[in-house]
Amino acid sequence: MVQTAEMMRGYGVDVVFVVAPRYAAIGFGPKGETLSEVAQALGADLICIEDIRKDGQAIATCGADMALCFGPAWVFPDEVIAGFPKGMYNYNAIPQPYYVGGAHHSWQAMNADFRGGCVVQAIGPEVDRGPILKSEFYSFPETVATPIEYSQVKDTHSLTFIKKFLLELFSDAAFEPEHYDTWNAKRLYFPRIIGKIHGWIDWRWSADHIVRFANAFGAPYDGARTYVNGRVVRLAQVSLLPVDDNLTLHPFCAGLVVRSEAKRVIVATLTGCIAVGSVASDEPHQDALEGVRDGTRFYTPSEVLDRAMRSSVQVLPNGNLQIRDPEK
Repeated sequence: MVQTAEMMRGYGVDVVFVVAPRYAAIGFGPKGETLSEVAQALGADLICIEDIRKDGQAIATCGADMALCFGPAWVFPDEVIAGFPKGMYNYNAIPQPYYVGGAHHSWQAMNADFRGGCVVQAIGPEVDRGPILKSEFYSFPETVATPIEYSQVKDTHSLTFIKKFLLELFSDAAFEPEHYDTWNAKRLYFPRIIGKIHGWIDWRWSADHIVRFANAFGAPYDGARTYVNGRVVRLAQVSLLPVDDNLTLHPFCAGLVVRSEAKRVIVATLTGCIAVGSVASDEPHQDALEGVRDGTRFYTPSEVLDRAMRSSVQVLPNGNLQIRDPEK
């Protein structure tokens, strides 16, 4: 988004940042500058919108005639969309129509999906149903495993794509919008997920599924959660070990630390062993590896797993997230 704003200024376009308050203090700049600092450096206005339904008029009257959105926190009401005579567009760095929704790279890491995409879509009355203005697709290297690794590759492709898009846009190139109905038949929606609610390991899964799940909540996130010795811990740097054809493991072995080493622990699963290189505690001043020795078991209570499966994340009009648990 920041690089796009800089490129648009290069075309002589005045830029206005419109964000939910929770984004204003996040480091978006190349050196970790907040969006407020980036806007100031560019000489651009920054508008924080608490509630899009109540404060949407501030967007419509900001003087802009077109909006290009990057992961907007809101569903835009019709009066906001109508305030931009040249349209509102959303940039989706996903292989649309797959992975619409949220937590895109976490879901892709879980599913070992290496498809990438760059899509500019018009924002209209129906959410995620606007015409496709421009799209390109690529493949991630199969070595990527964590969201940050996906993001690093994605950012390179996104920057190249947006440069071409802006060049076409400001040279008045004729786009040929594609109706979303042609994409919708293949649409796959994956919802937003939050580590502290959804990121719990089920030790009944296969070794491969556990590794992929742990990686899905890896950097830049704080790891997949489970319990050990009655405490919540977060596992990261999780990897598969070569299959031992002479080793057969009963389901009751799942989660057992079968060997502790200097910089990692080896844990049994239903289909083999995995290595865990980082065990962090949610509790301050606690050594997470203390007591994690041979014979210790990682486990996740069934009620925690049940909550993870039934809970969902709702985006409020002010851009904040709310957890919805139908049993509460």
